[in-house]
Amino acid sequence: MLETPQHDTVFMIGILDGVLYTATRDGKDESYVHEFKPRARPILASSFDGNQLYVIDGQYLMTERGIVDQ
Repeated sequence: MLETPQHDTVFMIGILDGVLYTATRDGKDESYVHEFKPRARPILASSFDGNQLYVIDGQYLMTERGIVDQ
């Protein structure tokens, strides 16, 4: 498991409109695009040093099916 670094300060970049990602399901790599509904959009932020991105808040769940807006 990856260790998550802890930072006291983050820099807000903006609102995250969507995410493109690749996941392995049943041994096969699949590419996905998720566009957040306006009410579900999280904030995209960076660590102060610029080495880590964070997705903060938002009205969504990560499920077996992928990202689902609430």
